[in-house]
Amino acid sequence: PIVHAAPAYHAPIVHAAPAYHAPIVHAAPAYHAPIVHAAPAYHAPVVKGYAQPAYPDEPSPYTYTYAVADDYSNSNFNAAETGDGNGNAEGSYSVALPDGRTQHVNYKADGYAGYVADVTYDGAAVYPDAPRTLPCCPSPCLCWIRNTKTNNTDQNTDEKKIDNFN
Repeated sequence: PIVHAAPAYHAPIVHAAPAYHAPIVHAAPAYHAPIVHAAPAYHAPVVKGYAQPAYPDEPSPYTYTYAVADDYSNSNFNAAETGDGNGNAEGSYSVALPDGRTQHVNYKADGYAGYVADVTYDGAAVYPDAPRTLPCCPSPCLCWIRNTKTNNTDQNTDEKKIDNFN
């Protein structure tokens, strides 16, 4: 018979327990209040001999005129006005309107009658033709297809209906 030796028994390896070290405690940082200095005093400079200007309440008449004539943008307008300084004004202006006419305005304004204008126009108004729209369909082709499917007997009539939409 074959004899085997008994298995060898090995004792477990025992490690030493880790050493416990107490945490290192540092003292709390010392708090120092900020140093506050008083703001520097500001003294306005002293200017001798300065007096605020006095503006008299006198009427001040005025006149102005301007004009613009730009062929590229087709802008054409002008204005002119005179005032006597007592609230009375008189003037005129002209404007080229989008419909091809020119509007002229002559006016007077005062404290009694208010704003009174005389308006005149030069030229005749010209308006572009209104765009034609389709009454029932988004596209004339769809109307023609629909009409030919429903009535194949008279195709010329259907095409004439379509021509009325264009």
